[in-house]
Amino acid sequence: MFTIGFAFVGVEVGLYTFNVTMDSNAPYGLLILFGIVVNNGVVFVDHINRYRREGFPRREAIVRGGQDRLRPILMTATTTILGLAPLVVPMIYGMAERSARRWRPIGLVVICGLFTSTVLTLILMPTVYSLMDDLSARAKRVVAASRTAPRPA
Repeated sequence: MFTIGFAFVGVEVGLYTFNVTMDSNAPYGLLILFGIVVNNGVVFVDHINRYRREGFPRREAIVRGGQDRLRPILMTATTTILGLAPLVVPMIYGMAERSARRWRPIGLVVICGLFTSTVLTLILMPTVYSLMDDLSARAKRVVAASRTAPRPA
């Protein structure tokens, strides 16, 4: 779910940079974007967890998971960005006409959000995973200690 926050950063920067308003079509782009970035995050974390179940230490599992998932995540992001570029490029150069004006916010939202989310997912997600794993281990220790503590009579 953290990847959605990463995507919002790119969406806001892209809309502000190109002076495009969040019109009635842009939320469709958000739906597309959220599906892609959440999938990237889930696949990345699942791959790390698979290495953890195989017995790798956390740091090595994170590094191997990142190495294994780097290319597929970048390929998904690159093909999506390049596929949506024809919607956005005419807008940048001021050549968008008629129906192109209607679709440009969708393309811009997906491209900017996906670019930022991909970069931040590959850089920050290992850190977030590590912090959440530490928090989970601490919570498990607290629960275990509370169960073994003597009960007052």
